[in-house]
Amino acid sequence: MATLPQLDAIHLATVLDDTIDQLAVLGKIMPQTLENRPDANDIVGDEIGDILESQRNLETRYEQLILKRAELREGGRKEQLKVQENNQEIGDVIGGLRLKTNHFSKALKQNPLTPDNLAKVQKDRQYVQDILSATLQEMREQQQFTSLVKAVTLEQDNKTQLQNTILKEEEGRKRIKMLQRQIMNIKTEREEEIQQRDEMIAHLKDQLQEMKAKTNMEGKYVQKDAEVTVQQTQKHCFLTDKQLKEEIDVSTERNFHLRILYFMTTMSCGQT
Repeated sequence: MATLPQLDAIHLATVLDDTIDQLAVLGKIMPQTLENRPDANDIVGDEIGDILESQRNLETRYEQLILKRAELREGGRKEQLKVQENNQEIGDVIGGLRLKTNHFSKALKQNPLTPDNLAKVQKDRQYVQDILSATLQEMREQQQFTSLVKAVTLEQDNKTQLQNTILKEEEGRKRIKMLQRQIMNIKTEREEEIQQRDEMIAHLKDQLQEMKAKTNMEGKYVQKDAEVTVQQTQKHCFLTDKQLKEEIDVSTERNFHLRILYFMTTMSCGQT
């Protein structure tokens, strides 16, 4: 790096020296002044107090609307329109509560009295002070500010890396959300398939029960028909047997009658 003119180096060294002194003084007085002041909580707590008060009012309004909704529901259909309006007001109050909760969390995170914020401010202030001190020494000895350029370049590189990390994190979150959606879709499809399978199984069970009932009825019918057929066959055989016996009896009686007649005729002819 080229060397600065001596006069410019003196001017810049003066500015750097004054800046370093101001940073040193700021590091000694600012945190202690805020922490030791009795009205420090009032300075940073007005916004938080307003948010809490507004949130309490919304919670009270929410309880009132819930009680009113219960009363309106007891009125039946004639209060249906008022119930819808009441539900709309409840939704608005819930949205307001969520918004106030987010504001409250943000206010707590941004509170300058928190140890994390104070430590970060002190660290950043000390870092800038050290860089400017090294630059001041280099400016006085070599009339250059290479250390400042290196520090700025390093911070730019760190910022670029941080931005890349943030981008990768965002891409990772998007990827995770996409995979979660895919998992939900697959889960939904599986649930639908299982439901369809269960419905098919239930349908097949119903058909099986119907077939069993039908088969049972058909079996009983066949058995009853067979019994009736057997009874009819037995009755027919009995009647046929009876008829044959009667015919045999008639034939036997007729033959016997003919023999008697023949015998009597023969006897009459012999006597003559």
